[in-house]
Amino acid sequence: GIWGIYVIFKVFGPFGAGTSMVLSILIGALYDEWAEPFTRYSFLAHFLGVSGEICGGAGGWIMSYCIGREILLHFAKERMATLQKEMEKFQGSMFRYMLFLRVSPLFPNWFVNYATAMIGMPFQYFLVASTLAIQPAACMSIAMGSMLRDVGESGLDLVKMAKRGTMMAATMALLSLPLIPADDWSKGLD
Repeated sequence: GIWGIYVIFKVFGPFGAGTSMVLSILIGALYDEWAEPFTRYSFLAHFLGVSGEICGGAGGWIMSYCIGREILLHFAKERMATLQKEMEKFQGSMFRYMLFLRVSPLFPNWFVNYATAMIGMPFQYFLVASTLAIQPAACMSIAMGSMLRDVGESGLDLVKMAKRGTMMAATMALLSLPLIPADDWSKGLD
């Protein structure tokens, strides 16, 4: 049921804006099956959260591809122009641009789901970039839900919470490294 709600909120973007994080935390709090023994991170919760995000985003992309052109061009003409302009900075690499859109706060997630179908983004690039870019946020929010479940079941243990928080931060940093553009890597190393 939660997975279906997650997908529906992602497909109908603006109506479910802001629900991804809340539903991911809820999934992390409710599911502890297939947990990794050391951190107690649930791979079932991760699978549910990430697949809900990807399937919902793909549903929004497909819906927009089929019926969204006139609606987006009428109601979001300026945003569509900005999206097209930003694409020129990526020198023809549609995949890099899609990855940038997924991690950038420049456009809301629902708009990216809808608009990329209109600018000719290949569906495969959309799926792969979305899957890669959602990993850090999914890990963080599901781990937060797991921490909340543990606090509810066994009470507040600050030492345990600090250890898990440190592990969450390290995991988030590690998973975010591949999302840094190559140009920024070279500038940072100079």
